Amino acid sequence: MRVLALAVLAAALVAHRKLVLVTVRGQSMEPTYREGDRVLVRRGARLVPGRVVVLASPPGTVDQGWLIKRIAATAGDPVPDRLAGLTGNRVPAGKLVLLGDNPEVSLDSREIGYFPADHVLGAVIGSTGSRRPGPGRQPKG
Repeated sequence: MRVLALAVLAAALVAHRKLVLVTVRGQSMEPTYREGDRVLVRRGARLVPGRVVVLASPPGTVDQGWLIKRIAATAGDPVPDRLAGLTGNRVPAGKLVLLGDNPEVSLDSREIGYFPADHVLGAVIGSTGSRRPGPGRQPKG
């Protein structure tokens, strides 16, 4: 009965466009999410450090479209020490510090600076896993 109630709740949220299913492209969030993983994004979720969000690329960036990044700091938080290139001691109002889990390939606040908070589509609340096998996810035969 509980599963049915959750399914009905999820269907209602999807119907009201509160939930969006997004397919991960690229390696910037590895090992947390891999190419082909599908994540469930909730619009209007509270933005707090540590949460993973999907957002529109800022204008002028190479990758136009959607990005998936982890929140390192929100407005009013101290700027993380490892991002000394950002201006100010605190994150400005309406801005976020976002980082990929794979710093070797991630286009994030280390290169772009602050991201506009109003570019966030929503926060990742779950994953359906990969649509295709990746390293460590090979089917057992």
